[in-house]
Amino acid sequence: MSDAKISIESLKLDFNTIFKNTLTSYEPDYKGRSNGKTGSDIERIIAFHKNGLKDPIDYIDSWEIVLENALITEKEFKKAN
Repeated sequence: MSDAKISIESLKLDFNTIFKNTLTSYEPDYKGRSNGKTGSDIERIIAFHKNGLKDPIDYIDSWEIVLENALITEKEFKKAN
């Protein structure tokens, strides 16, 4: 994520515009929104959070809800492993 930020800035592009056009969800709804619960969703949400950013894509739920779910899922995964 930090490498992407550097590259985007050096090209004088808008970070949110670039990432708003990238969807990594395995299960988007009919509007193309992520449910925030697939493995790829969780990894993306955590990456944005760790970089102090809010993901610019549309989620079915609010950013606060999908972030909370991702953090809980990550914590449970680490506990199990």
